[in-house]
Amino acid sequence: MIICISGGVGSGKTCMLTRYAKISYDLGKKLLCNYHLKKMEYKKLDLVDLYFNHPELNNIAIFGDELYTFMDCRASMSKRNRLESYLIAQTRKINCDLYFTVQFESFVDLRLMRFVDVFVEMENIWLLNKETGYKLPHPNKFIATFTDYRNPKNITHKTKIFNGIGYFEEYDTNERIYPPDDYIITKKELAKKRSKNKKK
Repeated sequence: MIICISGGVGSGKTCMLTRYAKISYDLGKKLLCNYHLKKMEYKKLDLVDLYFNHPELNNIAIFGDELYTFMDCRASMSKRNRLESYLIAQTRKINCDLYFTVQFESFVDLRLMRFVDVFVEMENIWLLNKETGYKLPHPNKFIATFTDYRNPKNITHKTKIFNGIGYFEEYDTNERIYPPDDYIITKKELAKKRSKNKKK
């Protein structure tokens, strides 16, 4: 199963992702995450490391918040993106579920998006503040629309109210998601590259 959770800033994407993490954890799945879970045991997510060094891993669930930090559509031909897409294409062979969030589906490598089984679109519920006249998002509740593509002849849509209470305490909503280490060019590395180019 591959599930994509999309929506705007503050629409409950990570909260829904954490709900799926809790369900998977309670079912006995091994969790791999790129964000910090406070009350569940998990390993740090590195898809390339998983592909090469842990072929024995089975019965796992992968959770990627803002997954374009790993599989950006603009880097679709990079070695890392290709390796990650090979792993994703074979998730069923290792009894692996993948859940990830994006603000816009077009941010993520197209090869991944074509494997998605269920799309979850998150939206805020807006409440009118009578004193100010401004609309504010509900602090705990969101609208979640599930589109299930697993049976192409019978695509289903369901819309539910999702209450995030009980899941907010499992993660830090202000945590910043960083790309893998090999994506980051440090100031020292950049300075070295510039000095080499000047010598040429």
